[in-house]
Amino acid sequence: MMTTFINPEMTLRPIDSSGADDDALLEMWNASADYDPLTPDLWQEFVYQDPDFAPQHTLVVFAGTQPIAFVMGVVRSSGIGYIKMMLVSKTYRRQKVGKMLLLRMETALSALGARTIRVGEAPPAYFIPGIDPRYTSAIAFFQKNGYEKFSEGYHMHCDLLAEDWKTDEAEALLEKQGLTTRRATSSDFEPVMAFLEQNFKPWQFEVAASFRKNPIAVHLGLRNGQLLGFAAYDGTHTGLPWFGPMGTDPTERKLGIGAVLLRRCLRDQKDHGHTFSVIPWVGPYTFYAQHASAEISRIFWRFQKTISLLS
Repeated sequence: MMTTFINPEMTLRPIDSSGADDDALLEMWNASADYDPLTPDLWQEFVYQDPDFAPQHTLVVFAGTQPIAFVMGVVRSSGIGYIKMMLVSKTYRRQKVGKMLLLRMETALSALGARTIRVGEAPPAYFIPGIDPRYTSAIAFFQKNGYEKFSEGYHMHCDLLAEDWKTDEAEALLEKQGLTTRRATSSDFEPVMAFLEQNFKPWQFEVAASFRKNPIAVHLGLRNGQLLGFAAYDGTHTGLPWFGPMGTDPTERKLGIGAVLLRRCLRDQKDHGHTFSVIPWVGPYTFYAQHASAEISRIFWRFQKTISLLS
């Protein structure tokens, strides 16, 4: 494991994939990431269980034996590179540690063929879909280093205690149209993956994880056995009531399938003892407001930098 000396007090090296660094890294992370604390299970999921995890692209800065900064980068099959996770301990900011880490990661991701680098995101195994603007210093840092805001993402919060999430009447209306909804079974896995391959390929990773839950955390909408739509939950963000993804065949929308599938999932989450559900990285937030009385709870600014701007 190669160690680089930054100065007499600080060293840089790849993360120890045996987990030897994890306790100290988690302590550092949770002391400085005010809005995104991590449990050991979430740390395992976001770091080691990422399909593109590589120690050489997951770097830690130490002051003596204590970690003071961390960065993880990945390049997905899309060719886009991501600064998936990055943090500098509050007590070591404004000492150019972040700048050094960012430059190293940009160089590494460029060498892997990345043409664009984004902050956060990293679907399908994503942590957060951008930067929460309450991290004002992070916004300023990335802008100063050539990143430009190009979009926004939203999390929504649904109060599961607000109602019982029954779908009997709505399902009866669907049946009059020849439509049915049900929980997926193990035999549905391959057809669902084929449906996603055709319509929602980026979501295969998350939905596959929902199939591994017991009971299977996927509900389906069908017509005469033909899959028209799906909704999944709790496939990622271990331990959190995480809804999604969900999708309906583009030619079969506005039939009411999506609303029923959403509510079936929310009922499951309530039955599992959750009091709320997070609906993350939302696109059509009006849909969730209408059918689940969900409200926007977090905003994320999405930043990227094109390869032509890298030095």
